[in-house]
Amino acid sequence: TAARTLTVDTAPDGGLFVPFQMPSLSVGDLKGKTQLECIAYILGLFFRTKLTQADVAECIGEDSLALIAIDRKVSVLQGWNRANREFSKMEYALYCKLCKDVTPCKKTTQWPKIAIRIAIFTAVIMQMYEGREVDIAVNAGDFLTPTTAFYCRQIGLPVGTILCAVNENSGLWDFFTNGQLNCGAPVVVTGLPDLDVAVPSQLERLIFAATGVSGVAEFINRLDSGRLYKADDETLSHLSSGFAVSVVGVQRVPSLIHRIFTTNSYVLDTYGALTFGALQDYRATFGDIRQTLLFSEYSPLVHRATVANALNIREYKLTDLI
Repeated sequence: TAARTLTVDTAPDGGLFVPFQMPSLSVGDLKGKTQLECIAYILGLFFRTKLTQADVAECIGEDSLALIAIDRKVSVLQGWNRANREFSKMEYALYCKLCKDVTPCKKTTQWPKIAIRIAIFTAVIMQMYEGREVDIAVNAGDFLTPTTAFYCRQIGLPVGTILCAVNENSGLWDFFTNGQLNCGAPVVVTGLPDLDVAVPSQLERLIFAATGVSGVAEFINRLDSGRLYKADDETLSHLSSGFAVSVVGVQRVPSLIHRIFTTNSYVLDTYGALTFGALQDYRATFGDIRQTLLFSEYSPLVHRATVANALNIREYKLTDLI
């Protein structure tokens, strides 16, 4: 049941939870709803709860999800506010609201994380929608947020390309490009721990969606033994449809932070800046420029030393710019 996913991350056999049946939506179903109403509606579909707009506002605030245009057809979903500085804290508040009949874990469990992000992405995509698909640019990390964007498309939202930004841990790029993933690859430590992932754990859900039970069993077998997983051409085509991966070295992050502020008067955190760099590289290569949602999980104040150095200012002055 959906309620079970609120207390544990995996089934007894270690498998990740996926919905037995995904909801099906159309743009018309959401037309006219506010951000908070959209979030409550989507979470109600996944957990059969009766959350209200007031419930969501209590968890994340009335106007916490700022959508800020920073470049040509690029809008940042600022998933944080001054008070909490991190998206995970708003996410946890919503998770606890869903757990009214059970004892919440100390951290948000995996499937509720995805469902909450689906709900929030839905609200923002509807705000951006102008009759054409919206691209989504996110950090790849453990692949949880790209999975969220994938499910948004699955339920019927107008999602175009899902751009996954990776750093020196570029196994995901090799997978989507060549169809192979070294499940025994060492992690390259770069100072951006959310991106220091050799084998994205949540990739299992996408492989399941593309190949079913037998296909994901082979992936898990390779993962557990640290061997090379290789997808055939048909599977790779199915897996990579609608996805793109861009590699950005962490040494570029300070210059990206500085450039974004200089040209757009906006301060992005280290992870958001790396994602922006990935998006710019993607556009330079493919020339595809659509409305793009760039998801920012952290306030620049979380990694203030790096951001302040990139802007050539003292740390205490950073608050004046945000």
